[in-house]
Amino acid sequence: MEAALPLSRKKDQVLGTNKEFLVGTWIQRAIDLSEAYDEDDFSKDMLERNARALITTWGSYEMSSLIFSHDGVNYSGGTLQDYANRQYAGLTKDYYYPRWEKWISSLRETFDEEDYEDYTFDEGFELGWNWSLDHNAYTTEASGDVKELAKKIFAEYGLNDDFRIHIDITDENGMKLSEQEIFAHRDIPADIVLDLDENKKITGIEAGDVRYSMDGNILHVEEIEKDAVITVIVAAAIADRSELNEAITAAKALHGKDHTADSWTAMQKALAAAEQVAADDSATQEQIDDAADALNTAIGALQAKASDAAMAALQNIVGKATALQEDSLAEHIANAQTLLDDPDNASVNAVISVMLDLSEAMAELNESTSTDALRQDLKATIDFINENILTNIDNVRPGKVQALKDAITAAQKLLANEDAASDQLKAANKVMTKAAQELWEIVTKAELEALIEAANGYLDGDYTAESLEALQTAIEAAQTVAINDDATTSEVTDAITSLANAIASLEEITLDTSALEHEIELVTEMIANLDDYVPSTVEGLADKLAASQAALEATSQDAIDEATKTLREARLNARTKADISAL
Repeated sequence: MEAALPLSRKKDQVLGTNKEFLVGTWIQRAIDLSEAYDEDDFSKDMLERNARALITTWGSYEMSSLIFSHDGVNYSGGTLQDYANRQYAGLTKDYYYPRWEKWISSLRETFDEEDYEDYTFDEGFELGWNWSLDHNAYTTEASGDVKELAKKIFAEYGLNDDFRIHIDITDENGMKLSEQEIFAHRDIPADIVLDLDENKKITGIEAGDVRYSMDGNILHVEEIEKDAVITVIVAAAIADRSELNEAITAAKALHGKDHTADSWTAMQKALAAAEQVAADDSATQEQIDDAADALNTAIGALQAKASDAAMAALQNIVGKATALQEDSLAEHIANAQTLLDDPDNASVNAVISVMLDLSEAMAELNESTSTDALRQDLKATIDFINENILTNIDNVRPGKVQALKDAITAAQKLLANEDAASDQLKAANKVMTKAAQELWEIVTKAELEALIEAANGYLDGDYTAESLEALQTAIEAAQTVAINDDATTSEVTDAITSLANAIASLEEITLDTSALEHEIELVTEMIANLDDYVPSTVEGLADKLAASQAALEATSQDAIDEATKTLREARLNARTKADISAL
């Protein structure tokens, strides 16, 4: 029950997003009315107190309790407390919340085997009357974003996929007992004795035959003796494990033999931690999300292990390079040997990079190298790329893959040319090496796509045309980057930055009501002295004043300007009666 109290606070926040749902607006209108008629301080105080009392106690103690006298005897006709209740921000927080808190406290004492004592009318009246006599100030300005509040409340209290089983409790004739509805976790513990049909509905249970207990996030439902009556409506939020479970499933589908030992060990460690969190019914949503993020990161960091063929090719070229006994090749040979000494941690990318670097260094070693040797080296490079690189291009930027294929095609044409010079063969080898080393993966765009979706939600907001146009331009540019598999990290980063800046630069429409407020002030004074005017010239003036007051809440400047014009014309068309005092 205590868990329901924070909802009252959140309700107050939601109401606070709309000026018309502020208790400060209600009270201020009463104060403004007193100022319009230039009342004295006592009258102003009474108007404010009356505005407060109307929405709480309705009036004095006698009025609120409907006490009346007849022949010297006092009678009570019920109560008018809350007769004109309102759902106002400020009122909910300072008046209704303490009442809910007191009532729930009384119920809690009953559950603790103490006698239940409902608080009396006098106690309730005292709460309302004290609030009515108070002069604490309440804002008249709305605050907060109702959409964002709704998202937060839904995230905190909404029932997710792990908590959607609705168990209907029925009597022995199959009739649903509407006052007893229990939402239960889909995995009801096996040790709980329940008669469930295929829809997981409890059957054969009469009123008062059910009790529940919470064990972490698991709701246990049990049958009890009929004389132990506990009628409850239960809805407990279960943490969302869907993303974590998906990550665990994806990790288990992978094979260690396909990845380097170190990266596989790191992933297995993250998997074990994730499984431990998934099995912990008391795990918080934050712990679950952190475990899912850590596992997905470890999966993304897995490195594909180089094949035996690739390692054999690397060993072969290292042997040739070592035989040359050239100091300039020492560093390249050492890098290659490091991979050969630890084949379990030799990744595909590392082997390819080292091999191509070594091949290029060997090709440049001797300017007098024969064209036959250069041809053989060029052909070996082509074969290696076709057999070991182009067979593993998943999630690689398409443009970079095509660049490598184009380089291979050009090299093959060069090999077919018997007159190809040494410099041409070396250049072709360099182009292929560079293209192979630039086979970069497609940049992840999850953050960009999420930001695009959020940005689209702002397009319907009350913002200036210029700032919305800038946002639309940023969205279109971001969408172009999002669908481009060849987009660079820098381009994605720039798109995210530009879109975020466009959102931050949105300017809310500022409506100028000063002229209209001035006209309302002038006409209000005329209405107070309406007898001084020729009736035909002020006919309908009060209605026009009311319409103009309503126009203060208009959402466009054109509507406000039109209302100002209408009221101004009505004011200027009014004529005072002739002065006949001297006749």
